[in-house]
Amino acid sequence: MKASRLNLIIAIVLAIAAGISVWVYTAGAKTAVQNTEKVTEVLIAKKVIPVGTTLQQANAQGLVGKDTYPAGTVPSTALGITAVQVDNKPENLVAQVSVPAGSILGSNYFVTVTEESKRSIGPLQVPAGQFAVSVTTPDSDHVGTFIVPGVQVAVFCTVTELLGNTSNPQVSSALRTRLLVDKATVIGVGNATTPAQATANATANKNAGGLVTLAADQANAQKIIHCTRDGQVYLSLLGTGTTPTPDTGVSTENLFKN
Repeated sequence: MKASRLNLIIAIVLAIAAGISVWVYTAGAKTAVQNTEKVTEVLIAKKVIPVGTTLQQANAQGLVGKDTYPAGTVPSTALGITAVQVDNKPENLVAQVSVPAGSILGSNYFVTVTEESKRSIGPLQVPAGQFAVSVTTPDSDHVGTFIVPGVQVAVFCTVTELLGNTSNPQVSSALRTRLLVDKATVIGVGNATTPAQATANATANKNAGGLVTLAADQANAQKIIHCTRDGQVYLSLLGTGTTPTPDTGVSTENLFKN
């Protein structure tokens, strides 16, 4: 009887000792992991930050937050958490593209700008005496992402052409494509007004669905607007020394003729 009681006491003592050993081991292992996997605090976008927003504005609007990530997973482009401090001039850091919610803020989203370049990110700059007209075309109708602000393009228009007596309701029709404007200057692609912005937007696939803004005089602006309502606009980049020549164009009727 005494032996059984003694064995029970010994078993209880051993169980307690084993539990303490496991706790000590687990705590030590956790400390070791924490020491080997250091974390870094970074700035993140709590909500979408629109293009053209300064870091100062985004922070004031509650769009910027902080979070911690394992040091090895933080990109080298990440901004330091002190970037929002006044001394670091957060007003000079401007979002060159729209920043998705949850993103780590870095130089891939924000660029440092001077007062002069900051002005160029703002309102669209329309040349004196010109009109700004926008057209929406798929990538295949404006040379993909190669059209950027500052380049010149030729504008073609495809419309349905009536054949025969236009007063006859049974009159037949055919498509015709002709040069509409020999040269027009691109002043905006999506919400980008500089080549750098347009390239960044194209990389992020945020070029506003093919919206291109052109500068043109009144006569050509009217032609472009009419074509967008009654036909299809196609924008073509011009090679060095290329001089667009107006002609009768191409129709379904003469498409395969020389």
